[in-house]
Amino acid sequence: MKKKGLKLACTACTGLALVLVALGSTQSIFADKQAAQKKPVVGTLTVANKEQFSKTDNPISIGVPLSIPSTTPTIVKVLDKQKFGNAVPPVKSEVDLPSGKWRKVLLTITGTQQGRQYDRLFQIWAGSSQLFVGVTPEPTKDGIEWKIQKDVTEYLPILQGKQVLTTKLENYVNSTYTGVPEMSVQLEFFPEEKGNKEKDDDPLKIKTPEKIVSITKDAAPFYLYDNNPSMDVPLDLPNDLIGAYLDLYVVPQNDDEFWWSLQPAFREIEVYVDGQPAGAIWPEPTLFTGGVNPYLWRPIQGINTLDMPSYRVNLTPFAGLLGGKHTLSLKVGQHINYWLLSGSLFLYENDGKPTTGKIVKNTLSFPTNSDKTKNDLFGNDNNLFGENANQNYEIEGTIESKGESYTSSIQMSRNLTSDQTNYNEGGVQLVHNAQVVISDESFAKRGQGAATKHTETVYTLDSGSGYMTPNNGTPGFLLPSNLIQSLHVYNVLDGPTMKAPYESTLYLNTQGYASLNRASKDTAQGATTATVDFKDSMEHSYHQVLMSHGGQVTYNLELGSLAKKGKGNK
Repeated sequence: MKKKGLKLACTACTGLALVLVALGSTQSIFADKQAAQKKPVVGTLTVANKEQFSKTDNPISIGVPLSIPSTTPTIVKVLDKQKFGNAVPPVKSEVDLPSGKWRKVLLTITGTQQGRQYDRLFQIWAGSSQLFVGVTPEPTKDGIEWKIQKDVTEYLPILQGKQVLTTKLENYVNSTYTGVPEMSVQLEFFPEEKGNKEKDDDPLKIKTPEKIVSITKDAAPFYLYDNNPSMDVPLDLPNDLIGAYLDLYVVPQNDDEFWWSLQPAFREIEVYVDGQPAGAIWPEPTLFTGGVNPYLWRPIQGINTLDMPSYRVNLTPFAGLLGGKHTLSLKVGQHINYWLLSGSLFLYENDGKPTTGKIVKNTLSFPTNSDKTKNDLFGNDNNLFGENANQNYEIEGTIESKGESYTSSIQMSRNLTSDQTNYNEGGVQLVHNAQVVISDESFAKRGQGAATKHTETVYTLDSGSGYMTPNNGTPGFLLPSNLIQSLHVYNVLDGPTMKAPYESTLYLNTQGYASLNRASKDTAQGATTATVDFKDSMEHSYHQVLMSHGGQVTYNLELGSLAKKGKGNK
């Protein structure tokens, strides 16, 4: 994920520097990272050194801690301190995985790295189905350590018996970029607890499918370029399907890594079944660990950066039609080279009883058009740019099997707005993006009440930055940046098998400032604040306020019933 740098002079930026209090950036234009030292993460007040970033704490990923069962897990090691130097090919690990029923399966990843290096994609597949994608933190001279845990219980059908797990981390090493990540990976299988009512389990996790079918032939992503605009997947599926989800990992790269700051700024992933629109994804921007300004992410990471979750598209309305040979197609609207796509179909079967079905309503159509406005300022690509997109659709399908009838329906509402101010040919840019997604899903057997899920997701990103070079010809530049991310998710589940509706709210927020002066002697300063709030109707709660200054944690408050139950992301 090597970034391009803006190369331009800014002879009129002295005054503009004073207004860059609420700004961030459009690209990671910082090339050579300042070295720093390691210090363990602490939970109490500390005092940052006078020279900021002379010591840097280990990376911290914000989120709700995972609930870890009290039973003793069966542990299967996949990688043990594997070094990913220059152009190391994907590492294939043949493992024997335990069979049977398990309450929870965790994927645990630990990493260490020292030196100087860009952020790199880290990906894992089981067979040809992707399990994980994340970004490595950018290291320091004296090294960093980090740990990630992910609940992968939903992937159990491909986590049994003899399996090949493939780990990919493309790295580039030379005399300047010396960092070599050393990674360890293991799977932890937790058995059921006797008499446990599973109150700690997450109701939002979908039921583990009977079968998982990869959408790629090999353990590698599909590269969607301008000259290869569609990913077409031939399928041959069981004829007894009663439910289906697309589990899709999506990673924008190269010119589109910062698509949210481009013109146009709207991207849509189109999903088709046999040429018929079947679902859509409006991706949420993920800021990599070098994105905008590397000092924003030392040590607190952006939302979902180290562990990028998959997108789930409910294809159950089509389940009765999917038996046999079909084609799944994926496209990314308005994109610039290039995107990585990988994932699987989660399939739910009807105990071998054949199913048929039909789509009774489908108002989804592609592409979704966005309205754009552009007002020039002073010439030379200085402008005010705005974009807005709206989408509303409903898909309903029926599934029939030997006198039994099911109805699956999906209603979606989406809105995206993007506003930008661009000055000095992009040397100064302010961006505000806001996206709201509201979905209602329903599944009902004839004669019974429906199981329903209502979700509201609000994502915002405020970014701005200036890239300034001296007007006296002195080498160097100044890069001041501010960035705010927020994610608010509200869920309500209800159904005939539930005693009462389940309700949850999750709020994540990061606010960071960083400024780098590249000169004969580099100087940098920065501070980040992160907030996590989670609560649900099962009396689970978690509250965290985390602050860092100059690379060191200065405050860490954790409260709630989940505060002492392990590390990880919900």
